[in-house]
Amino acid sequence: MASVKGSKRYEMVVVPNRPIFRVMAMTLSICGVCLFGMFTYYEGKERGMAISDEWLVEQYQLQEELRAAGEQIKLMQKEVATLRVGSAIDEKANAEIRDTVELQQESIAELKEEISFYKGVMAPNTDKKGLRVENFDVSIPDSNNKVEYSLLLTQVVENHKFVQGRVEVSVSGMIGRTEEIFALNELDGDKAHPVSFRFRYFQNINGEMVIPKGFEPQKVQIVAQTSGRKSQRLERSFTWPLNGG
Repeated sequence: MASVKGSKRYEMVVVPNRPIFRVMAMTLSICGVCLFGMFTYYEGKERGMAISDEWLVEQYQLQEELRAAGEQIKLMQKEVATLRVGSAIDEKANAEIRDTVELQQESIAELKEEISFYKGVMAPNTDKKGLRVENFDVSIPDSNNKVEYSLLLTQVVENHKFVQGRVEVSVSGMIGRTEEIFALNELDGDKAHPVSFRFRYFQNINGEMVIPKGFEPQKVQIVAQTSGRKSQRLERSFTWPLNGG
């Protein structure tokens, strides 16, 4: 066959037609892609499960730590409550101890005063012998204007014999601008005027006065008179309500 000068020449190769081979190649390619996909899926799944397991373990550990911290907080709260209760009990006990000590000190002071009084009566260390108006005391008025009073008479002698006589008690004060004087029996209906006494060492004359409305007591005047051949008259005044004059 004649060739044309100047034209490009191509070589042709004859390939046999094999359709089965192409189908197998395509099938193998598809299987390879599927296997790669399955491998990738399971690999990712295993890694995901591993990560999930680690997260669950971490969550469990955190929950355990949180639970332990909660228990610790409860224990600390109980300890604080116990300490507060203990502190309150200690304060109450200390207050009770202080009150007891104060009461004991007051009792001791009262006992010392009583001992001093009895010593003065039984073994007087004074040159003033005979009857004595030792004390006059009144309480604070109540809502009905009532006051309790106590008059203490003693005698200072070496040989204690019975002494007897009468004592007059009067209360002076003001009603407005007017001075008034009330005898004891006018304020205490249970008492006579004057009041009789008889004792060897001492005698308390006590009772209850009703202060008239508008009356402001200022002074208590006491006049005691013994009976017998060697009678003795004694006067003493007290500023209302406690101070002796």
